[in-house]
Amino acid sequence: MDKAQNLDYRDKEAFKKQLQSLDKTKSYIIYAYKGKRAQRVAKAMAKAGFKNLHIVDADADVLLGKPQKSKK
Repeated sequence: MDKAQNLDYRDKEAFKKQLQSLDKTKSYIIYAYKGKRAQRVAKAMAKAGFKNLHIVDADADVLLGKPQKSKK
């Protein structure tokens, strides 16, 4: 995805600093392999004043153009 950024939620200080550099009026897609992590990120972003947040998880890999693992 063009203009995608990887924000490290686990590094709390770096994450807060990265959020400060983002435009709160724009829409953001939050992707994490595990849905719970994406929900935590969305909650933190909402608390910081972001309004337009959309969560996708591993089930959306097809939409993001990622290769699928074969199911055996």
